[in-house]
Amino acid sequence: MRFCLTILAVYLIATRDDWKAIAVGLVGGLFGGLLVPREIIRWVLPISARRIFAQQRNLQQPIAVVFDARGLHTTTETLTGVTPWLNYMHLREDEHTLLLYHSDALFQIVAKRFFSAADVSTMHDLYRAARAP
Repeated sequence: MRFCLTILAVYLIATRDDWKAIAVGLVGGLFGGLLVPREIIRWVLPISARRIFAQQRNLQQPIAVVFDARGLHTTTETLTGVTPWLNYMHLREDEHTLLLYHSDALFQIVAKRFFSAADVSTMHDLYRAARAP
């Protein structure tokens, strides 16, 4: 979106014969629209994640995760809760983690190393069963 606005602004400012201004606008748009967001993700996001983790003491406690047909049971020193399978919108996984999405922006991370392959398969089955009509 920023890139398109930059092109529009340069076009409106520059005359048809002023190709240098158009070229500078295109380079600036590419730099601002493509490179700057990547650098923010590369440098700012890890710093923010570390700061937020340090602020949330409940994330620094050991967490016990158990599942059954009702849902995912989470227990810490200060919290006990059950999230029904139907409350999860999406389930994603890679070789190390299982992500259970509450919404597009909020998810629970479950480390697969604490569960057997059969347990992970059972989690998938329980999730699908809860979502079946």
